[in-house]
Amino acid sequence: RLMELIKSTPNHSIFDQTETGSRENAEDLILISFRNVVRRIEELLNGHSEYTWSDYQNVHIGHLTRIPAFGRTVDPGGTKSAINSTKDGDGPSWRMIVQLSDPPQAWGVFPGGQSGNPGSPFYETGLRKWEAGEYFSLKFLQDKNLADEDKLGEIVMLPDR
Repeated sequence: RLMELIKSTPNHSIFDQTETGSRENAEDLILISFRNVVRRIEELLNGHSEYTWSDYQNVHIGHLTRIPAFGRTVDPGGTKSAINSTKDGDGPSWRMIVQLSDPPQAWGVFPGGQSGNPGSPFYETGLRKWEAGEYFSLKFLQDKNLADEDKLGEIVMLPDR
């Protein structure tokens, strides 16, 4: 309804800030709001020229054991309503892209590594790729001559070189 009012009735009384003594419309209110946001950002930056979203909003990815020290904090960027967003510990973990060609090609990443072992030297390999929006090449073994019987049909993450 608000967007409808902004578009169709920008001079509606709902946009007037009565305490100012002049009559504001939707355009005035949007401009005032924008200037307030710019002023607030300048205050937050406090003279620093570098600004990253993670300075103000980051996400803790917890370990399945729920032991805080095993989790990691990441810079997800963006907003909670974006694709692949994370907010308050909720969000996508396994990310995968599949090209439905013949044979299929796929790429994927899991933030905690395949074992989920925080003691592994490879624990953060997937995490940093996941955080950066990067992927590992995946190979779906469909031929028993390509793998041991116990690995047939398993998805294998291959590091990009």
